[in-house]
Amino acid sequence: IKKRKIKIVYIGRLKKRKGSLVLVDIINYFKNSNDIEFILCGFNNDEFYKVSKKQYQNVKVLGFLDDVKNVYNEIDILILPSFHEGLSYVVLEAMANGILVIANNILGVNSLIKNAYNGILIDNNQSELFISEIKKTISNKKLIYKYSNESKSTAKNFDRDFFLKEYSKLLYSIKYK
Repeated sequence: IKKRKIKIVYIGRLKKRKGSLVLVDIINYFKNSNDIEFILCGFNNDEFYKVSKKQYQNVKVLGFLDDVKNVYNEIDILILPSFHEGLSYVVLEAMANGILVIANNILGVNSLIKNAYNGILIDNNQSELFISEIKKTISNKKLIYKYSNESKSTAKNFDRDFFLKEYSKLLYSIKYK
């Protein structure tokens, strides 16, 4: 029986404020791991090499994609080592697909993720804590699915159709009071 690799995705620009150096630390730690494949979206190989200064066997750089739906069908974990976010669509999309999100504990992100309930929050964007959580997941793959239902439920609250229906009800109730 062939053991399936854990697929971890990063979707975003490769900028310091998006945690690019933390991302490279994480990838570098797992560079010899046969258990993990990193999938990177939002930049090309040359841009990644400028930051990482290395080539990695277990990294697939997909470049900029107009639609990441197919990526979500293949992955287990989304990592978001960003230092600054608003309401993160990447996190919402991952959660809507039942993907485990491991993210820096920052405003915006922590309004979506409740630590150890529907995802994992990392304090102070520490590479070591991201690595530790990924290692836990490799050794206990059930953790990937543990948060799935809760994350899907959270994402539904931000669904545009759901929001518009609820907003219409609110406006109607105010108008006819």
